[in-house]
Amino acid sequence: MVLAEYKIFILAYLYIKYIMKLLEIYRGLIMEAYTGNSSVIMYYVKFETSLGSEIVYKGTNKVNAIKVFDGFDKVLQYYDDDMYLVMEGVVSHYKFIKDDDIKKYPIYYNYKDESIYKLISTEEPRTINTRKVKSPNKDSDEVFKAVQNYFYMRYGKRRYIGIVIGGVRIQLRISDHTENIRNIDRNGDFDYRISVVIADFDKTERKFGLRNKMERRENEFELKYNSSDKVGDIIMGINKLINSLKNPLL
Repeated sequence: MVLAEYKIFILAYLYIKYIMKLLEIYRGLIMEAYTGNSSVIMYYVKFETSLGSEIVYKGTNKVNAIKVFDGFDKVLQYYDDDMYLVMEGVVSHYKFIKDDDIKKYPIYYNYKDESIYKLISTEEPRTINTRKVKSPNKDSDEVFKAVQNYFYMRYGKRRYIGIVIGGVRIQLRISDHTENIRNIDRNGDFDYRISVVIADFDKTERKFGLRNKMERRENEFELKYNSSDKVGDIIMGINKLINSLKNPLL
């Protein structure tokens, strides 16, 4: 009997809490209708790196904000080990001040008009989602470093390598972006120059690529690779070109 009464007491308590919650919601709706208060959620998608933060989306459309948040990698042109995308929501509360029917002026279309809605308060930003952003060259960087290490073990340098074989002087450049050949001292101590670019996203290709092709001389070469190429095949291709330069008959 005591157990049954206890269960009834618990059910009654939960029922009362439920009714009070409904009354609270109802009171809030009544007060909002009475005072003319409305709210707008502004969504922000921020791209954050060690250098700072950049807003890549700002608007009231949550669907569009999610699309930018999910698809930002496709346009990524940054290089940083610690890159994050953060989606935030900021709630602003407004009061309808126009002497008219509020139904004629939906908040999401008119909240910027100060003659219709007055800003009452803005809440602190609330983080909705966050994720780490993968560098566009994360995969190709592993290939790039492996190739550099091979030539470092062989010649003692990683990026600009001077190779002298049988009196032929060759400069080998191994990098993750296209060079600006106007910076090359073409009257220097090298008979040939080889630039090897290993990258999935070449950040300077659009800037220098076309001009380099037009101005590149016969003794200047460029080889391009990405993460789909095997380290052994890249090394073989570079060595093959070097051997053809030191011995034109090969």
